Amino acid sequence: MMRTFPLFDPKIYSISIFKLKKGEDGKVHDVVQNLFLKRKDVKFNIIKKDNWSVVEIAMDVQKGGHVIVEVTPDLFKIQYDNMKLMNRTLKDSLASYVVKDSRHYNFNLMTCGSRDNIWMHNYSAASLLMDGDDDVPFIGGEQTTIQENIFQTNIAYLNRIMNRKGGVLINTLRQNNIESFLYALGTVGHKRERTFPTEFLLQLDTSQLGDRKSYTGSQLPLINKSPYSTPQKKDNNVYLEKQEYLINLLSIKAKIIDLLLTRCSMMDLFDGEYSYIQKRGNFLKDDIFDLQNRINSHMKVYIPDKKSKKRDSDFLDRENYDNEKELLTTASIRFTLISEVEHRIMRIRSQINGMKGDIGDMSDQIALKGKASTTDMKPHSISDHQIKDLNSMDEYMTSLSGELTHSRDILSSTIDVLRAFIDTRQREASEDMSRLMNLLFLVFACIGLADALGNFVIFAMEYYFFHGMDVYQSIRPALASLFLTFLPLTIGVVFILIYFKKKRR
Repeated sequence: MMRTFPLFDPKIYSISIFKLKKGEDGKVHDVVQNLFLKRKDVKFNIIKKDNWSVVEIAMDVQKGGHVIVEVTPDLFKIQYDNMKLMNRTLKDSLASYVVKDSRHYNFNLMTCGSRDNIWMHNYSAASLLMDGDDDVPFIGGEQTTIQENIFQTNIAYLNRIMNRKGGVLINTLRQNNIESFLYALGTVGHKRERTFPTEFLLQLDTSQLGDRKSYTGSQLPLINKSPYSTPQKKDNNVYLEKQEYLINLLSIKAKIIDLLLTRCSMMDLFDGEYSYIQKRGNFLKDDIFDLQNRINSHMKVYIPDKKSKKRDSDFLDRENYDNEKELLTTASIRFTLISEVEHRIMRIRSQINGMKGDIGDMSDQIALKGKASTTDMKPHSISDHQIKDLNSMDEYMTSLSGELTHSRDILSSTIDVLRAFIDTRQREASEDMSRLMNLLFLVFACIGLADALGNFVIFAMEYYFFHGMDVYQSIRPALASLFLTFLPLTIGVVFILIYFKKKRR
């Protein structure tokens, strides 16, 4: 027994969203035309929103052009598979025109109208014999106490035959006082980028469309019949009902596409700036941890031995000094890189908050709300789903920022300690060098004094023994030579002292 039920104008839309390279809009239009223009069963539309290009491909679920048709969920599955092949061809044809740092996103939206929310109706107990899985969260209807009734709803059956994991997310929305249901089917896999549904079914409540009595009355007696009705149709209001249905459908579909565009922007942010900050931040955390261990290991070599009370390494060793300078330079660079990452975290958190605000505004415009899909599941909408992912991203960025701030504080303390240690090391080295210079100065002073005294004795002995002068006469020229020897030395010492005094000031 087939699962059939009537639907109002059922269609399936493929929505491809991507970013194009500059100047490629015309080529993309030609590609889409070459693929679908000759197909009478396919309609397409290309729009541009912000930096995104959107290609819509539409197909009737059942051919024939009838407004109200009897369909089965299996027919939706068949048309979905046909649309999937076209999506693959479109993606391959546009691959060379899409920017490299963005992806080609695709969503499928099935649309229809119904007077009594037919997708939430149960089928029969026989459907329980079909591929059931106790671990799958089933969609719920009015009877929330009997799980088998939940499992056999039409939308749950569609979710099963499309091999979707997880249950169906039910959303309600309202546009122009027309209430609608938006069903988000389960996902293909459990990867992070696939947790958001890509297949949706939008059902408008056609019973809430406007009253058409004024169009079929005799207010205009110029003609014998209404221009909106034909004798072949049993319902004279079908044409007007379809027009109002399409107007509301286009308006709701545009708002849903805006939500999907925000999702694509979020995924681009996740793949781009978010992933970069995540990798960069984790690298800096590990690198700073390794750098701190290197600094601590280097400082340990100066700890005096308890037995000998001497350092294990020479304090004035040139190799150690160069190593300390390299550690200090590396630590200062890491400090700067942390500040850069923290600045990028502030910017991405601002973008995340902006996206959450936009999603909230879009949801309010169509009164998007979630309904419980199981007996124990809290209701949430696709907007809540997106905001939940954004909150997870924001929480991770906040946590990463806190960890980087903590690492920066520790690194700052380490830099201060290392810099103070290097200053102390340089001061001790300068004091040792000063003492050495003083010792050398004293040695050379003694040598100069000994040389001057030696010259004085030689001159005195020369005049006394070789020139036949007495002692007094011999001392006079020797004293003159001694004076001439000490005079430049004295002047040099005076100028050196004056120079160092000015240097200290």
